[in-house]
Amino acid sequence: MADSSLPVKQSHVLLVDELQSAVLSLGNDQTHTSLHEMDQRSDSDDWTRFVKFLPDDAGSYVGYRAYHLPDHIPVESITRFRLDVNYRGPDYEAAPWVWEVERTDEKKRIRLGDNRDSQWWSEWSEASFKFPIDEEEFDASSYLRNGQVWISLTGNFATDTFDIDYEALVVEWTDAVSD
Repeated sequence: MADSSLPVKQSHVLLVDELQSAVLSLGNDQTHTSLHEMDQRSDSDDWTRFVKFLPDDAGSYVGYRAYHLPDHIPVESITRFRLDVNYRGPDYEAAPWVWEVERTDEKKRIRLGDNRDSQWWSEWSEASFKFPIDEEEFDASSYLRNGQVWISLTGNFATDTFDIDYEALVVEWTDAVSD
């Protein structure tokens, strides 16, 4: 029998609410809802099921995704976030693409990960990036702006496009013990 005095760990998957490109664009007729389901495997290539991120002529791309935190998750109980992605594209040395999270209290972005594990267009690659990485006293509110967590994707010196099939933010929290 489980000890009812122990806190209960929970998690919730958040899907992209909003997709914005600050520099250049996305593939024609592609929307944020294509990122809601991981359905591209191996060498799959269904244009309507992923989003293609296109750098400008200088090789730059900057885009943001917003994840809305539901009201039933108490911010002070959040213990960790995890960004799960399924992507396809060039390797890091040829075209670096980087995921970052906005740290609202310090007005800066923190690097979560990159495309170093890319399979060079041959297959889709799955990755998970947890944050915070080393914070002892985690304050989830430092990652929230108007109830949303903002994740950026940046391509600097990107000589090639980048495809994302799935991107979701997993929120982990602990429910308080009720007496």
